[in-house]
Amino acid sequence: MGMTDALSHALDPEEREAVLGDIAESGATANHAFRDVLGLVVRRQTALWKSAWPWLTLAGLIIPFGLLLSLISRRTADGSAICLWLYANNWDPAFLASSLYWHDLARHTADTFLSFMSLSCFSWITGFALGTVSRKATPMNAVLFCLVLILGEFVPGVVGAARNYGNSVVFALIFYRVVWPLMVQSILVFLPALAGMRHAWRRHRREGKRV
Repeated sequence: MGMTDALSHALDPEEREAVLGDIAESGATANHAFRDVLGLVVRRQTALWKSAWPWLTLAGLIIPFGLLLSLISRRTADGSAICLWLYANNWDPAFLASSLYWHDLARHTADTFLSFMSLSCFSWITGFALGTVSRKATPMNAVLFCLVLILGEFVPGVVGAARNYGNSVVFALIFYRVVWPLMVQSILVFLPALAGMRHAWRRHRREGKRV
């Protein structure tokens, strides 16, 4: 029932309590309960799209900011991939005795950390804004936001210029060309954005209970 309980949070509190109560009384199996709640959540989320507001949110926030974050994420991943390749794939124990090595390592680490934090904060703010304006449609918008991030990888111009200036040896490796960008996008974009949406969603729920 753990997955069913988690999924039921997409419903309004009153409806959630009623649905979970009915499931407990009926003695339904975990799979059957999950399918019933999933079907109800899909119907409730789909019904919201009969109004204009979710479409405006999609056109004004999800698509433009999803594509923008996809672009920033890819360029951040490419820039950090070059630094990672320099130190991970070309490391030599003799570097430890070089003060220049430690100086460059500290500088590159600080620059990469700041770029990662900036991307993560921007993603959280975007998610919070999306969750604030979408409210009940937040679960569906989270799915759409993820899809836009993925599709953004195929938009011309998303691939950063870092790949075009003598760095072919770095991006010839599938890890730096495919795996690393996906890791950066998942950890620094989607998860922070999802956390921002969840925070806005929970705040809306708390305010609704106090009214």
